[in-house]
Amino acid sequence: MPSEFTILQVENNRANAELVQQIMTRRVDLKLLTAANGIQGIEMGRRLQPSLILMDFMMPHMNGIEALALLRGCSETSHIPVIILSSNAFSGIQEKCMAAGAFAFLTKPYRINDLLASIDAGLKSVTAARSLVNPQ
Repeated sequence: MPSEFTILQVENNRANAELVQQIMTRRVDLKLLTAANGIQGIEMGRRLQPSLILMDFMMPHMNGIEALALLRGCSETSHIPVIILSSNAFSGIQEKCMAAGAFAFLTKPYRINDLLASIDAGLKSVTAARSLVNPQ
């Protein structure tokens, strides 16, 4: 069965990236790509048009809110659901990410079921949007 959805993971920490890769091996309907920083993630998002983006909050060159603002400001990527993953649980960070246009926010360490539920909700929103554009 070919992958139905492509997910772009933007994560500079190799161990965190590998953890998500291991989690995604359970899902044959998902293809996972990885970018090592926000700049690479924005470029890959524009070029590859993933179904969903998992964005680390703390990265070199720019943080998750800055990257999210660039994605939201680009017609090629403005519609892509972005889930912010952050070990920064300080007051207000989640609210700022959501106000900037994040689809969801998870604090590391997150529970695997919470990550998968957020991904499924994001992909469901993509599927619903596709059916509005291409009714059968």
